[in-house]
Amino acid sequence: MLSWPLSFPQVSVGELLVYYITAVYIGLSIGPFLGGVMTDLLGWRSIFFVNVPIGITTILLILWKLKYEWAECKGDNFDLTGSIIYGLAALAVMCGLSVIPDLKGAALIAAGIIGMLIFARYEISIPSPVLDIILLIKNRT
Repeated sequence: MLSWPLSFPQVSVGELLVYYITAVYIGLSIGPFLGGVMTDLLGWRSIFFVNVPIGITTILLILWKLKYEWAECKGDNFDLTGSIIYGLAALAVMCGLSVIPDLKGAALIAAGIIGMLIFARYEISIPSPVLDIILLIKNRT
């Protein structure tokens, strides 16, 4: 069971930073090479499939190792409606940006912006929002 804050009694923070930085730089060094090899052998779309096993592994590790980390959110409900509104609005903006010279692109961007406004208005009115808009409104800094 993991406890918060995480403590590492046998390892110093400096040593943990070394592991973290090493992993980052190994990824930065190997990533472009592997991406080039995959693109050459399998086509450019193949680089997106690398994320599938990483995502599945991450989900399995979360379900396996972080069983007790969700305890502080017991009274909150997952905002499925807000998540769907946000996802569709973001999708519309991204698809619109990919075809921007076309009129369809401008229409998708406009639909995405309207979707974001609907999302913000919806999030203000519910008790357990995905994004607490009131924090953004009341925080003037």
